[in-house]
Amino acid sequence: MKNDNYLDLFDSKQKAIDHAMWLNFKYRISKIKFGVIHDPNNNWAVCEEATAQEMKMTFLDVLPKDYSNMNYPELFTVILFQSQTAHYIWQCSKFIFLKSG
Repeated sequence: MKNDNYLDLFDSKQKAIDHAMWLNFKYRISKIKFGVIHDPNNNWAVCEEATAQEMKMTFLDVLPKDYSNMNYPELFTVILFQSQTAHYIWQCSKFIFLKSG
């Protein structure tokens, strides 16, 4: 993942989707929405909705509406991708709990 101040760039569509899903979960209380767009180099980029609007772009329709159709291996893939620090362990457990609830 490459990161500039407004876009998180990915070579893989699935990693971009996983990252956007994680950010939507992480910022769900503040109601900041994240989505996937194509970057100028035809890679995949994740950004906030406000950033996409400023660039006059719309999110690609690639994110699931909710987590109910995801199985546990898919959830763990999202979690493992984001679990670069111990800080995320608590967030990850909440993510799994919401899936099971």
